[in-house]
Amino acid sequence: LLQEKLCQLKTMSQFHINDLPNEIFYRIFQELPPQDLKAAVLVCKAWNEIGEDPSFWARAIIRIESGHDIQKLEIKRLQKLEIVEVNCTGGNRFVREGNDGDEDEDCRMEEGLKCNWTMFEMTELFKAIQEMPNPLNRRIVGETCRKCISSVKPELLVNVLTSLEKVSVGGPGDFWCLDLGPEQLHLLFRAVAEKKYSLKLEVYENCDLYDIVPGLFASAISNVTEVELCAYDVSHEQMEALLAAIKVGNRPMRKLQVPTVLTDSIDSDNLANAFKRLEDVTIDVQAAIRSEELSAILSTLVEGENRLKRLMLHDIDVAEIVKVDRGLIKRATEKVGFSFSVYDDCGSEEEEDFSEDIDDIIVDIKLLF
Repeated sequence: LLQEKLCQLKTMSQFHINDLPNEIFYRIFQELPPQDLKAAVLVCKAWNEIGEDPSFWARAIIRIESGHDIQKLEIKRLQKLEIVEVNCTGGNRFVREGNDGDEDEDCRMEEGLKCNWTMFEMTELFKAIQEMPNPLNRRIVGETCRKCISSVKPELLVNVLTSLEKVSVGGPGDFWCLDLGPEQLHLLFRAVAEKKYSLKLEVYENCDLYDIVPGLFASAISNVTEVELCAYDVSHEQMEALLAAIKVGNRPMRKLQVPTVLTDSIDSDNLANAFKRLEDVTIDVQAAIRSEELSAILSTLVEGENRLKRLMLHDIDVAEIVKVDRGLIKRATEKVGFSFSVYDDCGSEEEEDFSEDIDDIIVDIKLLF
């Protein structure tokens, strides 16, 4: 098409870039980052009309930090946004300490300033988000405090949250970090329990889970495709109910990340049989897991049929992993994609050097591939 157009213009004394077909401009604009696209649409009316296409702006990140910013969501070219950042300055804020990407990064609570949102404005924000097209492709990041979020009607809150791709509640997650009150949290769990959602959910330690009965907790969590469960106040009964729901085998959950703080009181067979119904499991070893427990879990996993494709243990004590039978580790690696990272506390003079044992295990695993 471009060559044909250029041939038609060969005899012309002057060639203007706007004589090119719109298809060429569309191809060019698709490659521009948002900042360059902003400059391009200011060049002339013709470029502005082309550049208003919402598909060009899908990768832009719009920051909503007060009620005055809500009008940004009504701009025509921003109707296909994939990411919206929402923040407030009020309430207790989750602050990360350490370098970005550092596995030892800690989080702490810090008292915020006066919230910069009115109750009316936060409700209007949720209404604006609900009216945006393509909700299932949208992610919202940032933090909002309990004070400003408490004004949103429960039905509106649940409708918006369940339309998103990812949600974090009660902690400093990678998505929209929401400090929900007990009533809102209960309504969210009830909505998720009643309908299957393609939602990735992070549940952190600042959730008020005490009033969530085990059955509702299990039905909601197992009805989500991906869950990162870091709420340490999850009760033994809630965890038992969740594992029982997973073992039924027809639940939507496929991926689970959970700390040993929540699993150390669970029977090894019960735990392993639930893992068999999932596809991807990550265990953060925050409470010691003994070699006997790990051996029991792996022994159950390598027997019979299961769906598990990946089992990852983060920061297991090196002194425990070397006690596990290497043949069992090899079978688990081959059958369920077992892998691990080790934690070695070298602060004690009595600590034994296990580096050669770990090297031997790694060599054995590599031989499988």
